[in-house]
Amino acid sequence: MFHTRKIGKNSATIQGQASNQVVAELEDGPVVGGGIEVVLPGRSLRLRANLNTTVGVKGLAFLSVCGAGFSQFGGGLCQSPVEVDARVIDGSVDLIFLPSRTARMIRPILWFGVGLRSYDFDTDLPACVPTDVDVEEICLRGREIFEGGSVDPLVSFGVGVTSRPAPVSGFLQLRGVATGYSGGVGTADGERVMDVLLQGGVSVRIR
Repeated sequence: MFHTRKIGKNSATIQGQASNQVVAELEDGPVVGGGIEVVLPGRSLRLRANLNTTVGVKGLAFLSVCGAGFSQFGGGLCQSPVEVDARVIDGSVDLIFLPSRTARMIRPILWFGVGLRSYDFDTDLPACVPTDVDVEEICLRGREIFEGGSVDPLVSFGVGVTSRPAPVSGFLQLRGVATGYSGGVGTADGERVMDVLLQGGVSVRIR
């Protein structure tokens, strides 16, 4: 899964400047999952229920100016003081359209779906260590973004190819997921999120 946007932000006062932001993002990482697909009459439409989860992904929080590749702040302020284990689970129902003839060995597919996304962050960590007032501020404001997690609606869409129906067939697809993050406490705000997934796998036909 490739994350194209930050999931949240929080205001922070760094070196006496109150106009700074701490932002949070998810690492890019692998996704595993599965689903059930039903072929509708006419064989050009299918209905598929999916469940996907990330594996070994971290949530990171840092000063926004550090993420942009520059900072007026010295010291270790651009080294992320907040790193948490994260799990993102997507559940969706997709309507799939196969525009070409069934007899073709490889068929293009298009789809649109709706569902829910769950964000779960392991925030059961030691307290922020007050070795430096600015580092502690980044740590506290970053943790506020991850607190509580959230469950949010999603919209998915994409294109791909699938092999001709058989007892075992394969597929390759490029999937976009538009959703949001509504978690966080205090002054933390969630953001709209857009992720991109490159997925491949096999389908087993059951009659």
